[in-house]
Amino acid sequence: MSEQFDIVKEVQVGFDALFASGGGGDRYGGGDGGSIGGGGASDLSHPYHRLEKAAVLQDARIFHDDKIVREHPRRCVTILAQLLRLRDLVAAGGGGKDYNENEALEIFFGATKLFVSNDASLRRMVYLFIKDICALVDPASVIIVTSSLTKDMTCDIDLYRANALRVLCRIIDASMLSAIERYVKQAIVDSSPVVSSAALVSAAHLSSSDPECGSIVRRWVGEAAVAIESQNGMVQFHAVGLMYSIRCRDRLGVSKIVQQYG
Repeated sequence: MSEQFDIVKEVQVGFDALFASGGGGDRYGGGDGGSIGGGGASDLSHPYHRLEKAAVLQDARIFHDDKIVREHPRRCVTILAQLLRLRDLVAAGGGGKDYNENEALEIFFGATKLFVSNDASLRRMVYLFIKDICALVDPASVIIVTSSLTKDMTCDIDLYRANALRVLCRIIDASMLSAIERYVKQAIVDSSPVVSSAALVSAAHLSSSDPECGSIVRRWVGEAAVAIESQNGMVQFHAVGLMYSIRCRDRLGVSKIVQQYG
């Protein structure tokens, strides 16, 4: 029994020495210059400790293999999480560099291939990833994903519809908004609170982010008024927010909103 205890203790000491010296050499514990996010004792507890950017980008190439994407969706989820983690580390000042234009474009195109999978967890991660990475990609290239998002926005799964709306309204311009205006207006008055709230929040974002989009959103007063009458408190709250966003330059209109719904 004492021999087993000594062996366990020796292994623990070995691991402590390994992490203390920064050894290991792989993407999770390596000591070379290609990894980021290491250094502190608290970093060791993170599952993606000291990721190597080059290795993760290499792994992301499996997105172009439809067979792997369909048969191993969890593997794709893990890679997307690692790609997002690398961006988080850069934003938090953890070291390393953000994706350059070519890298961002490559992984963006790869992410668009993941729509071939029907795995719900993977689809949710794809929405999150596209919304994050599109800031680094040329708007002309981002447009290619709109067809997949529009398809999800009109499907029968509320979770897909809501998330597709959120992402789509982050990447479209006024000309594209005119093309999908009918779908967004229908979503605002949808019977599903999740879909309705997503549409209302997206509309408020469009109204405040782009003047041309704002002029289109201002035509949706009727739909916002219908949503305010919803029995769901979350939908009511977001509908009032959209109504204020539409009427914020009209003092009389704002006063009426306060009197009616305050």
